[in-house]
Amino acid sequence: MKFFVPLCVIIFFTLVSCIKKENSASMIPDADSIEGTYSGYRSQQIGQQVAKDSTRIILEVKRLPSGQVQILQTSPNEFKYLVTMQNNRFTYDLGITEAACGVAKIQGEGSFKDNKLFLLETLECTRSLAAAKTFVQLRATKQ
Repeated sequence: MKFFVPLCVIIFFTLVSCIKKENSASMIPDADSIEGTYSGYRSQQIGQQVAKDSTRIILEVKRLPSGQVQILQTSPNEFKYLVTMQNNRFTYDLGITEAACGVAKIQGEGSFKDNKLFLLETLECTRSLAAAKTFVQLRATKQ
């Protein structure tokens, strides 16, 4: 009898966690709903200065067998993002790379919602901590 209550509590929490996992798995967007061609604009912000212009972009989105999603910018130049999806949101980390300021750490996050793609990338210089962070923003709509 003294083991009955703790056993019931363990069973209850196990069932609740299984139900939560099942519900969250169903919230991952279908491959058909996000795959396709997107067109939109890319803009850049350095510190507090917002860019006065933007660049028209075309993106191709497809799911990979690894479970990740590839976002390929095909125009005006080619650039690839491999992102990890969680519900309708995603993150990525390009690690340390060369940039205009020298060496920079690049990370990003974004989301898919109502046939729209939003991506915000942060470029942080590692050599000069006084340098302002650069933010790149992509907004695109599925064609």
